[in-house]
Amino acid sequence: PGAFDPDAFFYAWHSAMLYGHEATGWGEFAYSATGASLDQAPLRTRPDVDPGNSFGPVLASPPLHKRHSEIGWVFVNTSTHAFGFTLNPEPSDCSVGVYEPAKLSFFPLLLLLALGLVCFRRWSASSRT
Repeated sequence: PGAFDPDAFFYAWHSAMLYGHEATGWGEFAYSATGASLDQAPLRTRPDVDPGNSFGPVLASPPLHKRHSEIGWVFVNTSTHAFGFTLNPEPSDCSVGVYEPAKLSFFPLLLLLALGLVCFRRWSASSRT
């Protein structure tokens, strides 16, 4: 457990954008439960990226995953944990940002995402009635 890691969040955000997710869930250990953020819901700043509107398929050549739009490329490298968006041409070094995976604990993230899915389904079902 640790404090919010913006680089880990940005890696997750770029990964979601790569595969066309319109929303990104993020979990932090003890989010809003202790310390200065007790009973708060701090907004985490998203990357300032305009990826365009028209996308091609994801090109996966592990560890590099990338996707082209009409104005550039979004990419993540699952080995080096590099991530980013670059305007055309195609990225070659893919080293815009990097996070340290040892700082990231996936269990709280998975638990929070599962809880969010359950809540969303219940909300969705109740809004149809």
